[in-house]
Amino acid sequence: MKPAIDVIGVQKCLGCFGCFNACPYGAIEMVISEEGFYIPRVNKNKCTNCGICQKVCPIISTPSIDRFPKPIAYAAWSKNNKIRLTSSSGGIFSELANIIFEYDSVVYGVVWDERFHPVHVEATKDEKEILEKIKGSKYVPSYVGDAYKKVVKNLSEGKKVLFVGTPCQIAALNNFVNHLKIDKSNLYTVDLVCSGVPSLIVWKTYLEYISKKMGERNIVSVKFRDKSDGWSHRTIRIEFDDGYSYISPFLKDWFCWGFLSNQYLNSICYNCPFSKIPRQGDLTIGDFWGVPKKLHDEKGVSVVLVNSKKGKELIEKMKKRVELVPVNFEEATKDNPRIIYGKFKKPKQRKELITIARKKGFKAVIRKLMFKRLKRAVFFLIRNPKQALYLLLFKVLR
Repeated sequence: MKPAIDVIGVQKCLGCFGCFNACPYGAIEMVISEEGFYIPRVNKNKCTNCGICQKVCPIISTPSIDRFPKPIAYAAWSKNNKIRLTSSSGGIFSELANIIFEYDSVVYGVVWDERFHPVHVEATKDEKEILEKIKGSKYVPSYVGDAYKKVVKNLSEGKKVLFVGTPCQIAALNNFVNHLKIDKSNLYTVDLVCSGVPSLIVWKTYLEYISKKMGERNIVSVKFRDKSDGWSHRTIRIEFDDGYSYISPFLKDWFCWGFLSNQYLNSICYNCPFSKIPRQGDLTIGDFWGVPKKLHDEKGVSVVLVNSKKGKELIEKMKKRVELVPVNFEEATKDNPRIIYGKFKKPKQRKELITIARKKGFKAVIRKLMFKRLKRAVFFLIRNPKQALYLLLFKVLR
C-alpha cells in the first residue's frame, strides 16, 4: 500500500502527525512545506508499504468515536479570577488540568518554543510552571512530535491523560489509540473551536517585521489574547527583552487581520472535515462569541460542549471550580459557526501571499493586504452607502 501522503496529496494533508507517530519503521519525518505547514516526508528506503499510516490518517480512515447525537452546551468560566484573567477566555483548560493533576496524571497542551513556534508538551502536577505556558491561544500550527506515542505509554502505565488540541489532532490521536487497541477509559480529549491555522512562513516573517519595526528588539513573549482592554477586545501583545511592548487590536494588526479573514490558512482548513458534529473531543472548548448579554463578562466566557460520557464525567468534577450555565445548542453555535461548519472560501491571492512572504518578507505582504482591505471597503461603500456614512460619522463624532 502507498504511504498516506501519496494517497491524499499535500493539499489535503492536515499536518496532524498521525502517520509520523504510527510508522513502525521510522520512515516518516515531518517537515515544513513551501507554504509553511507540517507535512510528512517518506524515506522510500525505509518504507515497507505496510499501510499503517493509512489506517491512522484521519482523512483516509474516519475515526471511530462514541459521541452524543447532540452535545450538551454551557457558558462557563473559572471561579478563580486569576486563572480566568490570565486565560484566553474563561480559564476552562486550566481547571480541567487541575482536575487531572489530582489523580497524579498527565496533561498535554501547547507551549511556545524558542522560535515562537507552538510545540505539544506533557505536564504533570510537579510541573505546574509548564501549565502556565500552555495557557493562552497560539494561532499557528503546533509541532506534535511523538506526543501520541507518549500518550499511549502513559495509558499503559495506568495514568489518566488529558490531551488538548485542534479537532484534526484529536482525530489523529483517536485513530492512533484505536489502531493499537489501547484501553481508552483513562484518555480524556478536548478539541478546540478552530478557525484554521495560518502559515508558519507568514508567521516567521511577521515576527521579523515586528522586531525590526520596534528597533531590532528581541522578542521574549507573544500573547495573542491579551485582556488588558477586556476579553471581547481581541488584542495581540508582543514583549521585548528591554521591557518594550507591541500592543495592537487584531483588526489593526496585519497578521491578525489576515488570519481572521482567512488569507493564508492551510489548504485543508478551507474545507475542514472535523469542524462539525460529532466533535472529535470528549469536550469542545473555545470563546463564547455571541454569549447571552446577561452572561457577558469582560473577564472572559468560554463555550463548552459535552460530547461524550467521559466529557460529562469531567464536567461533574469541575462544578466546584467552574461556573457552568446551561445554554441551548443553537445559542452556543450561532456566532461560533466553526463548531458545526468547516467551509471557508479560499482567497484567490492565498498562494501569492505566502510566496510573497517567503521571498520578500512581511512588509510586502502588508502592501498586498492593504489593497485587499481597500477593495473591500470600496465594495462596502458602493453597496451600503447609508451604513458606511453612519459608521464614518460615528467614528468622527465618538
